[in-house]
Amino acid sequence: AGQSGKIVASGKLEGGRDQSRKVAVHIGTAQGTNFVSLDDSDATTTITASPLAIAQTVNGSANLNVNAGENLNFTINYRNDGVIGLRDVIVKETIDSPVVDYKSLDAQGGSFDAASKTVTWKASDHPTLQNLQPGQSGTIGFSIKIKDAIPMNNANDKNYVVSSIVKIDSPDIPTPISMNKIIAGNVMNMRLNSKLLLNVTGYHRDPNITNSGPVPPKVGQDTTYTIHWIASDVSNDVSNATVDATLPTGVTMTGAVYPEGSRVTYDERSNSILWEIGNMGAGTGILSAPQEVSFQIKVTPSPNQAGKEIDLLKPSVFTAQDLFTGEKLSANAQGKNTSLPEDNSLYGAYIVQP
Repeated sequence: AGQSGKIVASGKLEGGRDQSRKVAVHIGTAQGTNFVSLDDSDATTTITASPLAIAQTVNGSANLNVNAGENLNFTINYRNDGVIGLRDVIVKETIDSPVVDYKSLDAQGGSFDAASKTVTWKASDHPTLQNLQPGQSGTIGFSIKIKDAIPMNNANDKNYVVSSIVKIDSPDIPTPISMNKIIAGNVMNMRLNSKLLLNVTGYHRDPNITNSGPVPPKVGQDTTYTIHWIASDVSNDVSNATVDATLPTGVTMTGAVYPEGSRVTYDERSNSILWEIGNMGAGTGILSAPQEVSFQIKVTPSPNQAGKEIDLLKPSVFTAQDLFTGEKLSANAQGKNTSLPEDNSLYGAYIVQP
């Protein structure tokens, strides 16, 4: 008897301008599966909003993932939804991420504070901001680029997010007594896709697979080469990684693969080769060794190929699923022919002999 207590709950109320939301609380007892209320209380909250509305898009979208080297074109739309004109409106955009190249910023009239990573636009930059009348709107644009080389110094350097928030304010915004001034804002969090890298090399003199045949190749005689696929993954973990390519007509795979047991398959009917890598961690090929496989191919030049260099492998495609952004990624590498500059033992011996 006479005892009391206190319960505190927190949450979020959502709704449109001037809508009301009621929260009710009851105290009572449980009788079986029923609740018997002995007392209750409620409170009503009215949702207010700033007379200033503002929103931003990047490259025409309000929700996107970004890529290394990509140029981000921001469009900021603002409007006075109130019933009075607003003087000396200020727009501020804060964009913060270690993958952003701030040197590439084109603020288009705004001033940039490097310490706070904030661009500010005033009436001196956009005259419309001097006195924004009811129903009047305007647009501000600027651009900035994602770095070409994503910083990767340790295992924690992954899953990067580019965060941007835009705010708008005016000294004429009505302020309820004892309340902070409302500043309208719009936030975007853009996830950075990982970057896949694929390097393709070819050798006649290879340390792991022994090749044979005349060099330069001769019409009607078999010559073998070893092709290397070297795959790297930059900033996010990926899954279902594969590399595939097609062999030109007249070129076949012999079946020799290094390391043995690698998941490399060859379809004789389509003359295609598939390497199933599987999962790859962020920084593979940067913080750790890349994924690499090599396989032997055989070419038998035909008479109409005499005096020419001939193709050994068509373009290769490296694909994977980004586990952070959910996007399917891809990287391409050019095909290979008998001109293999990485193999110093050939000394330019790549033209087919009669």
